[in-house]
Amino acid sequence: MQKFGFLLVFMCAGMLGVAQSSHQVNGDGSITFHLRAPGAKSVSAHLEGIEQPMPMTEDANGVWSVTTPPQEPEWYGYDFTVDGLTQLDAMNPDVRDSYLFLWNNVLVPGATLQPWELQPIAHGEVSHHIFTTKKVEDLPAGQEDYYVYTPPGYDVKRAEAYPVLYLLHGWSDKADGWLETGKLDWLMDWMIDTGKAKPMVVVMPLGYGTMKMLHSAPGERGFDDLIYLNNDGFGRLLVDEVLPRVERAYHVRKDRDGRAIAGLSMGGLESVNVGLRYTDKFAWIGSFSGAFLKTGVSAPLPGGNAKLKLVWIACGVKDHFLELNRSEIAQLKSQGYAVNAVETPGSHEWMVWRGNLLHFAPSLFQDK
Repeated sequence: MQKFGFLLVFMCAGMLGVAQSSHQVNGDGSITFHLRAPGAKSVSAHLEGIEQPMPMTEDANGVWSVTTPPQEPEWYGYDFTVDGLTQLDAMNPDVRDSYLFLWNNVLVPGATLQPWELQPIAHGEVSHHIFTTKKVEDLPAGQEDYYVYTPPGYDVKRAEAYPVLYLLHGWSDKADGWLETGKLDWLMDWMIDTGKAKPMVVVMPLGYGTMKMLHSAPGERGFDDLIYLNNDGFGRLLVDEVLPRVERAYHVRKDRDGRAIAGLSMGGLESVNVGLRYTDKFAWIGSFSGAFLKTGVSAPLPGGNAKLKLVWIACGVKDHFLELNRSEIAQLKSQGYAVNAVETPGSHEWMVWRGNLLHFAPSLFQDK
């Protein structure tokens, strides 16, 4: 319904004669963007994974164009800047949204279907849950939500309950970030179908302990204090409200060895903090490009690694959080934690985080 609404807006925009655009993926993986913007003085395209905006060239009909270098098979986000103003592709209804940002999506396909593409295999199901929270005071009408992925063939009568991964989104994202942009359900379907990952339930909650996180920005005065407040509030929300609801409604394990927590960026920071704070609840912890602070906010615990099964911290080598991730890893190791530290190509982007999940999830709930 939401994407349909965007489409209506774009159709109306086209009929009113404002800037229109289109794109095409070429055989070599490059993408050619077109934008009709007669009278514009400066137009550029911004593609996820390319650091600088790409200037576009205008033809005699007022259509601006640019072709990217060849891109690896993946989903990419993009938008345009016209005379300093950001706009979406009015001819592409595939839009990724968050509380603060909008991007269009474009898929560069591979020679064969990729894990993040829809494939003719058995599929899991996704359910959406909404409830009134008593832990987060500033949610609109107090309504917290979370999504639950159940694997193909999910059986409430199975002798062995399913392990569960609590998977957290990043700053500005909504609860469906891992689904709409991350393609979580397709990734899990593929990993389970190929035997790379054990069948598991994945819970994706709205990851804010305070919605004030959206009213400030990294680097602004007081933002670090908000992070502490957010981590504390979210931890109580997850452990006291979401986790019990999931365990009442789904056939999942209720022991620490059957629970994992992981996330990207803000969610990576939350995963480390909540996971270490509640080692009686989680034995598996993962962070993808964690938005750690210079001072470090990980909760030191007596006894070092607290018999955790896995602490897995990954970051792209071009990510602006790379040094903070390295510092966080060093801090945890100094406290006695055994950390699996991973550095990958890439920056602070979804292509990296999908890859992180594809490597992290197969390590979960394995007998060692």
